[in-house]
Amino acid sequence: MMTELVTSVQTDIIESAFAAVNIRDTVAPHKGGKLYKDVSSSVVVAATEAWQRIRELLEQASRKGWDTVQTMVDDVNNHIDALAKELREEAEDFKKFLLEKLQELMRETFDVVLRSIRSQVQIGDATYVLTSIQLESKLVYSSSIEASVTALCKFVGKGEAVVTGTYMQPTSGASTPSDG
Repeated sequence: MMTELVTSVQTDIIESAFAAVNIRDTVAPHKGGKLYKDVSSSVVVAATEAWQRIRELLEQASRKGWDTVQTMVDDVNNHIDALAKELREEAEDFKKFLLEKLQELMRETFDVVLRSIRSQVQIGDATYVLTSIQLESKLVYSSSIEASVTALCKFVGKGEAVVTGTYMQPTSGASTPSDG
């Protein structure tokens, strides 16, 4: 049985992704747990302010769609630029730190979407187990904060990751994975 599942990126998925990525955490999980280089408290404070704006923007995108928040993206990016200017010599550290956190958020958002796919389905008395998937996603990673914010908003606001799953009945005697 082949089923195409269209998963909309809802607010609860955004909340889960943000819960997993703490902007105040200056330990880089993908760099072996080492501290970000010379991240000052002023950089973390500015990043926290930018992070809140990004979160509000993504929540709006998930509720109202990309077309509604398109103009708001520029406002958030302009605010991020203003924060960077205020930091003067720490502007590059701020941008690098925020970009890394955005990329972590992008990975986590996609992972949350994937975890929402059921590993098995029950139809009547029959249980079908997910045996393979094909993914179609338009989440684009970038080395630019502006492009990353825009990509996340489009992914969330246009709201779709298409997952084509193949479910099969397990043969007798085979174990079935627990539903995740």
